[in-house]
Amino acid sequence: IYRRARARGRGEGRRVSDLWELPVDQVPLAFVDLEFTGLDTDKDRVVEVCIERVLGGQVIDRLETLVCPGEELTGSGMKIHGIAAEAIAAAPAFTEVLPRVRNILEGAVFVAHAASYDLGFLRAEFARLGESLDAPWVIDTLHLARRSFLFPSHSMDALCTQFGIVREAAHRAGDGG
Repeated sequence: IYRRARARGRGEGRRVSDLWELPVDQVPLAFVDLEFTGLDTDKDRVVEVCIERVLGGQVIDRLETLVCPGEELTGSGMKIHGIAAEAIAAAPAFTEVLPRVRNILEGAVFVAHAASYDLGFLRAEFARLGESLDAPWVIDTLHLARRSFLFPSHSMDALCTQFGIVREAAHRAGDGG
C-alpha cells in the first residue's frame, strides 16, 4: 500500500488523503489488469485493458477492451497471453480508450497485482499522448500476498491454486486472467 500526494476524488467530494479514514465500503477501488507486448515501458505497449471500479462491493463501472498499439506485434508478451494479432489490429487505439481509463481511475484507489507494471505501462501510454496519470493511492496485491502468505510463489496463478480459485483464461486481462 502506497500513499502519495493529496488530490480530489471523482464525485466523492473528498480529498484522497481522507480515503483511509472511510469505512472500506465507501472507498472507491479501481481493480486494474493489463496485458502488454513485453515488459519494457519504453518500447512495449498495452494491448488489453480491464478495469473495474468498485464501491461498496458493487461494480459501478467497467472497461474491458483490446487496444491496438499501432505497430507490428512481435513482443514476447504476445506469446504469453495469446491474443491474436488480427483481434488487436481491429481494436481501438489507446488515444480512444484514454478518456474512459482516466474516468474510471479518477479518485479511486488503484489496485493491481504487481501494480508497478500496470501503473508504469498506463503512465507510459498517457505520456505518449502528452497526458499524465495521477494515482495517489495504490494497493499492490502482490506485495500484500508476499507479506501475508508463506507460499513458494505469489504469482496470480500460484495464489489461485493455493486458494482453489479456477481461472478461465490466465494471462488475459478481462477473462479472469
